[in-house]
Formats: sequence, C-alpha cells, structure tokens
Amino acid sequence: MTTAREIFTIAMAMIDGLDGRTGAAESADTRDYQFRAPPLLTQITAELSVYSDALGGEPVASLDREFGDDYMARAVIPCALASRLTADENPSVSSHFERRYYDALSRYSGSKPQSFGSVADVYGGLSSPGSGGAF
Repeated sequence: MTTAREIFTIAMAMIDGLDGRTGAAESADTRDYQFRAPPLLTQITAELSVYSDALGGEPVASLDREFGDDYMARAVIPCALASRLTADENPSVSSHFERRYYDALSRYSGSKPQSFGSVADVYGGLSSPGSGGAF
C-alpha cells in the first residue's frame, strides 16, 4: 500500500520541491504544500473513485492515509497533486503535470478489462434477415 506521504514525496520530487541538503519532501520550504496536500488529495481521490474502489471514499485527514491501488497512487495521483500544488505559482508547470495526469489516467483506464453486455433490440430494427424485421 502507498501512503499519502509517499504520494506527496513523489509530487515534491516532480516539482523539484525536495530539500536540497537532505532530499526530504517535508521541510520548512514545503510546509505550505504539506498543509494543502490532504484536502487536495481528498478532491483528487473523489474524482478518481470512479476508476478505482481501492482509493476509498473518506477524506484524506493526514499524510499517513493509505491507498490500496498502487499504480493509481504512484503514477496518477502524484501528477494531479503536482499540478494542483503549482497551479497558482506557475500555470505552465501546472499544465505540464495536468497533461501527465491525464496521460497516466488514460493508461490506467486503458489497461482495465472492458466488459460489453448484449444490446436489447427494443425497436425491432436489429432483427436477422428473414425474421420480419425492418432490415
């Protein structure tokens, strides 16, 4: 399982926000990001819950929260978090990470098996030849 803290660390690495001396994501320079991350992660996981039940529906109260879907937590959510954390200070960087977020989400949703159900012929137009249908 991946924690919100790990997601935050990945996002900080993506936006070059790690401490230059220690490599830590949580420092005095990133305190604002740390405060903003849980509510942003709550919004992001709510948005992504239609793709994965493993994200849970409850709010992200702290960076200790665990997520069950590791691909979503390590590849998709950090891009979304990086985009939202940089939206005010650097819109072009934010836009870059938003594109990466949608690309990762596209790969995620494309890798899921799709199921197709039968189509009900409610109008009688899809009948086989010779069965009295319209075609």
